[in-house]
Amino acid sequence: MMIRIIILCLALMLPISGRADVPRVILGPEQSTETIRIVGDADIPQFTPVLEAFAERNPGLRIEYESPTTADIFANAIVDCTTGAPGPHAILSSSVHKLVDLVNRNCAQRYRSAITQRLPDSLRWRDEVWGFSREPVVFAYNTEYFSESTVPNTRLELLEKLDGPAALTAKDIVTHNMPIVELSYLLVMLDLNQTSTLASLIEAFGAGSATLLGSTAAMLDGVAEGRFKLAYNALGSYAAARAAQDPRIGILEPKDFTTVLSRSVIVPKSAPSRALGTRFVDFLLSDDGQRVLTEQSFRNRPIAFDQDDNEVVATADRLVALSPALILANDAQKRAHLLALWNAAFRHRNTYPDM
Repeated sequence: MMIRIIILCLALMLPISGRADVPRVILGPEQSTETIRIVGDADIPQFTPVLEAFAERNPGLRIEYESPTTADIFANAIVDCTTGAPGPHAILSSSVHKLVDLVNRNCAQRYRSAITQRLPDSLRWRDEVWGFSREPVVFAYNTEYFSESTVPNTRLELLEKLDGPAALTAKDIVTHNMPIVELSYLLVMLDLNQTSTLASLIEAFGAGSATLLGSTAAMLDGVAEGRFKLAYNALGSYAAARAAQDPRIGILEPKDFTTVLSRSVIVPKSAPSRALGTRFVDFLLSDDGQRVLTEQSFRNRPIAFDQDDNEVVATADRLVALSPALILANDAQKRAHLLALWNAAFRHRNTYPDM
């Protein structure tokens, strides 16, 4: 019998990492002789369909998925790598710059299969990290306030609305709290590289007391409830899944440019079994895995296998390729400069815990 246990905050037993507040899900027979441990920052409600599909194709396998904070994921991975302690069989994250950093630290295992070789070059690097989704970063808006014709289409239009006489103010805006959200460092850095408007937009957010939250899920809750009129830099995969069930949420891919992330996965060098980790990688990239990801899980864009990226993306899309360039997002001086810019804008920041 398939056993499924989900423990979100108040655990009835210690989770895999020993912390009692780490969300996790367990699938598969309790007495299995094989257990795969997967660690990632994908929210459990969205990722569970993927895990269930993997379990169906591996009926004798016990699957343990744990979702600690992104900071804990990578801090633990570095400790495992440097000490030789056994780690998870697979690590997945939307903070792809941190996965590339692990590869650069020689903390990931190389693997090549017919399935991984189907990926375009931008979705695999050194055969050690693989992108398994296409997830645009979007404006999510309250449909009772904005219509498709009135929602700002670009960052400049958003800035103009905040500076203009209209009723929209920065207090109506919510975005990630960059100092505590690892992915936000990457998104803000990429936005700044694309447009000079972003520095002014950050200043307007800070001066007008925009709200900062710790996750896209919390941002979407606020938009749906009408506490905020627009969420800036929401992960489109989560927003699409919510919008499909909640008509109060609308989605816009910015017309000036749309950052497109690829949630990615590695098999850490500390994995107890390379074979189990790579089995999961192949499943994520398989036709069955991609079908679940696009139709049931994140509702992300499908990956165009065996095609050059230039042939399949719209001109407004800015694909974040898995490459050494992402290592710059981990540079201490660059991060300090970005944090100083952010903190100067948000001197009187309006930050709430996720609910």
